[in-house]
Amino acid sequence: MPVLTSWQQLAVVMLVAGFAFKIAAVPLHFYAGDVYQGAATPVTALLSFVPKTSGFVALIKLLFTVTGGAWAAPEFLQKLLWIMAVLTMTAGNVLGLLQFNVKRVLAYSSIAHSGYMLVGLTAMAVSGAASGGGGSAKHEALRGILFYLASYGIMNVGAFGVLMLLPARPVMSFRPGRSAALPATSAETYEDLAGTGRRHVTLGLAMAVCCFSLIGLPLTVGFFGKLYLIKPALDGRFYWLVVVTVVNAAVSAAYYLRIVATMFLRSDPVTAEAMESDITDAAAEGTAAEPLARRAFPLVAAVGLSVGLTLLFGTVFPATSQLSLRARDAAAFHPQPPARGSMISASTAMGR
Repeated sequence: MPVLTSWQQLAVVMLVAGFAFKIAAVPLHFYAGDVYQGAATPVTALLSFVPKTSGFVALIKLLFTVTGGAWAAPEFLQKLLWIMAVLTMTAGNVLGLLQFNVKRVLAYSSIAHSGYMLVGLTAMAVSGAASGGGGSAKHEALRGILFYLASYGIMNVGAFGVLMLLPARPVMSFRPGRSAALPATSAETYEDLAGTGRRHVTLGLAMAVCCFSLIGLPLTVGFFGKLYLIKPALDGRFYWLVVVTVVNAAVSAAYYLRIVATMFLRSDPVTAEAMESDITDAAAEGTAAEPLARRAFPLVAAVGLSVGLTLLFGTVFPATSQLSLRARDAAAFHPQPPARGSMISASTAMGR
């Protein structure tokens, strides 16, 4: 296990903090809710996955570099990742319960999912230290992170795609003397989703499948994603971390099921504006004018592909095994540790 000086430890902590901003992890998660709500829904969908992927790849490379290629993380880094994992998933899920805007809910959900993946990163850091950088435990943990990243991307596309296909309800009230904000063009609030599951059954079922997968229910890819993250933590005897992960997954069910219940169980407020927006709704279903249906087709195809892959990798185990094997092959491929002389030079340069 490498021994880092105080300045080197400070440098590692600052690098971890910078990457924590990329993945929206505590304590640098504060921007996610406002940014997700204020950005256009396609931009929000991009922000929910691409920066998270690059951030975790950077964290994995940082762990490899700090340990000199041996994956034996120092104790202070193990504790830092452990604390970040617990705080991130807990803060994300608790704050998600308090939101009124669905895009904000998905923002704090994204924070919670970063916490889940930090569980796998913690297990990888500890398993590398316990085995002296050898063994398969660290490969299992890295496989879990990569598998969950792929799973999260699959199921997240469907959820945001449904929001883009459903229109926002017109807001009739405004305050005199104040400039009105630009109206949303896609569904964002629970009022926008009320009753849409009964009017557009296909989109409602698609959102339900994605929400069930984000919870981690069986027969979805999200179940195997959480399973592959929890198993390395159990092997590393992080029992309390596993308990916190399972409890947080249960807490997340409250706001995910609220989205599904709003779409299917809440009454649909019928207004003249809602009747006029049926043309737009029908275009989302592909039943309106041909130009509108043609423009919506790529989005409908993306949602269909997302739902299909979510169910495929959650129910057909050979397909899940293939995705897991690809993640394992990617986890097993990493550069060889640098020579001892280069490690000493890098350590000296870092000390300067």
